[in-house]
Amino acid sequence: MTSPALNVFSPSESANLKSLLKNPDDDFQEIVSLLKRKVIESKKQLLELDEKYHSLIDGLTHVGIGIDIVSKDYKVLFQNQVLKERFGDCREKNCYSSYMSLENPCEFCPMEEALKYNRVERIELKAADGRFYELISAPYPNRDGTIDKVAEVVIDITERKKAEVKLRESENKYKNLSNELETIIDIIPGMLFVKDKNDIVTHVNQNFADSLNLEKEQIIGKTSFDLFPIEQAEDFRKDDLEVITSGEPKLNIEESADFPGGKVWAITNKAPYYNEKGDTMGIIGLSIDITERKQTRQKLKESEEKYRGLINNITDIIFELGINGKCTYVSNQLFEISGFHPEEMIGQNVFQYLHPEDFLNVTEKVKEAFQKGIRISIDFRIRHKDGFYVPVSSNFNVIRINGEQRFIGVLRDNTEKRKAEQELLKEKEFTETALNTQRDTFFVFEPSTGKAVRWNKAFSEISGYSDIEIANLKAPESYYSKKDLENIS
Repeated sequence: MTSPALNVFSPSESANLKSLLKNPDDDFQEIVSLLKRKVIESKKQLLELDEKYHSLIDGLTHVGIGIDIVSKDYKVLFQNQVLKERFGDCREKNCYSSYMSLENPCEFCPMEEALKYNRVERIELKAADGRFYELISAPYPNRDGTIDKVAEVVIDITERKKAEVKLRESENKYKNLSNELETIIDIIPGMLFVKDKNDIVTHVNQNFADSLNLEKEQIIGKTSFDLFPIEQAEDFRKDDLEVITSGEPKLNIEESADFPGGKVWAITNKAPYYNEKGDTMGIIGLSIDITERKQTRQKLKESEEKYRGLINNITDIIFELGINGKCTYVSNQLFEISGFHPEEMIGQNVFQYLHPEDFLNVTEKVKEAFQKGIRISIDFRIRHKDGFYVPVSSNFNVIRINGEQRFIGVLRDNTEKRKAEQELLKEKEFTETALNTQRDTFFVFEPSTGKAVRWNKAFSEISGYSDIEIANLKAPESYYSKKDLENIS
């Protein structure tokens, strides 16, 4: 075994000293000289080490780090000023009672582990002063190489622990907010997506994923060209670049896209999003599915075209009025009857076009239709654009449209009918005059009832009956003698 004394010598010096010791009497002075020189060098080294040691201790003390030395029997052998100020002078006292206010050694004692396995042990603990510390225990060898104590570094980590607690709370809060936001995003009645400047999808909601029959994770990282036909992807990219370049939202884009379930029409709004420096990072978009609405609109358009085609081929006028009498719709046939174009009549109160003599009757019928909810038929006259009046007949009733009551009806030109009636009246008057000027009697009766239905003035004068009496008589027994009846038969 090498003598501990020789440990201070370099290998060459040790070899030289061994050689000199073989002849100590001859080389005594040289041996003494060598030893003195080494003693001086060792003292100098010890002083330097002592200075470095104190500098290290002072430096650690200055930054608030505690240093102590604890023996294997738990006795505190040394403390720096930091630990003294926090726990008092604990030298020759048990570490567990001084630092932890315990009656027995800590179950998690790092000193025991460090000595047992000859390695550095670390642990975090809460001390008697209520603060948290990181305790680092390292074996501290004696000069002879044996180990029966540890040097410990004690670092106050209370603020770090508080920060960690706040960080965890913040992370939990962020996680909860993130989950809440994700839930809100997922229940938005539309397809939400986020893309960076390179067209890479960074986020989508569940509706978007469901539309593609994919999981969200399967969409993240893909581009529009991975998800849609190239022509559609190019259109999407063009809109995205306009938003990114201009920094302005692009709203109400009506577009279509091919999804697994078929073509989907949507109204899309896109807006840029920024980082903390204000740089544009990409776009956020929301597409609202309007496929059903568009299909319904198309069917409605086709239905309206069919309806208008039917209306325009009907000779009668179709009209719709508000309860206040203002026209909200009228078919093209209006011009043929009144000289007014439909657009001239929209918003006008139609009652102003009634013949003054018909005004009261028409308004009463309108009131009756409104109150009783019944269908009304009425004849009246309306003013032509040129000032004369046109005879018409109308059928209308009250219906409810979008929660409002309206009059819907048809209007028919009665001009020809009126002419025919007038001609008929003239002919009747002519016939009556012709019959009444004859000297011979003339009468017509209903065979099944015997009631007289027509007679002339000569018949009344000869029979002596008034017109009312003749109408109530039964022919022919009522006004012929038995002999006359026999001659007739």
